[in-house]
Amino acid sequence: MGKITRRELLVTGGAAGAMALAGLTSPTIARESIPGTNYNTDEIAAYDNFKKIVEHHPLFQQAQEGQLHTNLCVVFDKSSSVIPPEYERQKRGTAEALRSLFVKNAIMYAQGGNGQKGIGFSLVEFDDRFDVRLPWAILKTEEDIEEMALLIESMPKDWRQRDTNLVNGINGAVRHLSTSRLKALRSVIDISGDGIENSQSRSPEIGASTVKAASDACARRGFRCNGLAINSSDSHTGGVAEDITDYYDRYVRTPNGFVIGIRDWYDFEDAMSRKLQLEIAGLSPDRQDYERFSIAA
Repeated sequence: MGKITRRELLVTGGAAGAMALAGLTSPTIARESIPGTNYNTDEIAAYDNFKKIVEHHPLFQQAQEGQLHTNLCVVFDKSSSVIPPEYERQKRGTAEALRSLFVKNAIMYAQGGNGQKGIGFSLVEFDDRFDVRLPWAILKTEEDIEEMALLIESMPKDWRQRDTNLVNGINGAVRHLSTSRLKALRSVIDISGDGIENSQSRSPEIGASTVKAASDACARRGFRCNGLAINSSDSHTGGVAEDITDYYDRYVRTPNGFVIGIRDWYDFEDAMSRKLQLEIAGLSPDRQDYERFSIAA
């Protein structure tokens, strides 16, 4: 048998493989269901272990020499509407987008103040809670990008099931950018989701107004907010999803932002690749993008 690579251990080995790479030991916990819930101790242990991996990872401890070109905060929807297979597509799509040639080149050729290469990158998630899964890191080499992609692929999903709180996602991302240890010339929020606000209020109108207020506050801080809206059929509940692209256009994106809408989670990787390329380069969608995707700008 050949030597096991970091990718095989981290991705196929999940949290346990990542713990081994980090030189940490995982506590042995007997798998059992938690009364009154639909999750078990394995899921809790995997989630907690991943936090330990991140705390010890050198990628998140790099010092900067000058202002970065861009601080990019990627925001995942982890609410109950995003079932595990869809969450996996969100993770793997983002990881493969980072590995794509155009995105890698955009990252490596990005230049900020004092010749500082690369970008600041962080990944956060929202439902009724706001969680920083991957804190701020400087991505400037192929090795940095690959390591971030591996970490994204290995993230276990939060076992708790909660409502979609877009206000929490936007406000949390604004706070996260505002308090970043990394300074950059531009700050961008990249938020993905498949549902409308249903946590602040059961009234769609009230919910939408609170989301728009959060987006307006984001714009006043000088941050750009772009969206990736998934308009897939809600097959696991038997319903049909609303026009999420239109919702993100009206309430989520900032005036200088844009929304890429897709029909299904299967299109996530292509859309995310193009979206990251545009965001890092500071560009807006072009004619070909309008032909490939549903665009709102």
